[in-house]
Amino acid sequence: MKIKGIIAVMAAAAVMASLCACTGTGSSSSAPSESSAASKAESTESKESTESTESAADSSEQKDGDVSELKAIFEKVKQEVDLPEDMADFTDKRMERVFDLTDAQMADYAGGVCTNGVSQDQIIYIKAKDEASVKEIEEKLKANWESKYTVTKNYNPEQAELFEKSNVETDGLYVNLVISADADKIKSIFKENLKN
Repeated sequence: MKIKGIIAVMAAAAVMASLCACTGTGSSSSAPSESSAASKAESTESKESTESTESAADSSEQKDGDVSELKAIFEKVKQEVDLPEDMADFTDKRMERVFDLTDAQMADYAGGVCTNGVSQDQIIYIKAKDEASVKEIEEKLKANWESKYTVTKNYNPEQAELFEKSNVETDGLYVNLVISADADKIKSIFKENLKN
């Protein structure tokens, strides 16, 4: 019994250490192993938590007074849904770092992600530039979902349930992923306010 307890404590310490570590991510093969997916997700989470102060700085990169359709919808979500306090808005830098997406694929985007390393809430709406970009965006969001889910299911089954109830959805040029206990309400706000 004592040995099992020591092993459990050591495993928990290893997970915490890896979540706190800030390592670079290299390119991964098309079918990454579970451990490489876990490492990538842990590295991403660590970077996300260190980036929580970037939101204000990066927002200055956007045109003053120019609120896009998706950003306006996300603001409505913030007003109508009780989101986690530490949810940071996606910025150009965070979109590239988390999803490897840039203006080359996206005409517009909005959303936020929890940066505390425990809550896995994530909301992302993207309008692709063209039909070819839709497929690429879907693949990037699915890869992010898979890597984060792989890590989460091993140490937080309750949060893993949020992943199991979520999926990447596409409607024309729009691609979205909502990981939240309030996913249905968030998706409903998105659909009601989207101008087709």
